[in-house]
Amino acid sequence: MHRQIVRVSFNSVAAGVLQNGRLPAGTTFPTGSIVFKEIKPNATVAATLYAVMVKEIGNSLAGDGWLWAEYGPTGSVAYSVNSRGGACTSCHRREQDPRNDLVRSFERQQ
Repeated sequence: MHRQIVRVSFNSVAAGVLQNGRLPAGTTFPTGSIVFKEIKPNATVAATLYAVMVKEIGNSLAGDGWLWAEYGPTGSVAYSVNSRGGACTSCHRREQDPRNDLVRSFERQQ
C-alpha cells in the first residue's frame, strides 16, 4: 500500500495516451507503457521504495496485463515481478481503477 508521499512518472509511451493528465474514458495504456512511483514517508526525506508497472499484455508474468515490481533505494527487490502482481492487483482494481487501466494515481487528482 502506498499512502505516503508519491511522485508518479510516465514514460513517453504511457504519457502519449494521456489527455490533460488523465487517461481518456475507454482507453487503456499500450504495451510498453511504464508507470514509475517514487514513495517517500514524507516530503523531506529520500524515497524508501520504488514501484514499477510495465504494460506487457502477452508476458506470462503479467497480472492483468501489467508487470508489477517494487525496489528499495539500493536496488534490492522488495516485490518480485515473479509474483505476477498478486499482492497489487486487488487494490489496483478498486474504485475508478479498472476505468483507469489499474493506475491509481488518477484518484489523487482533483
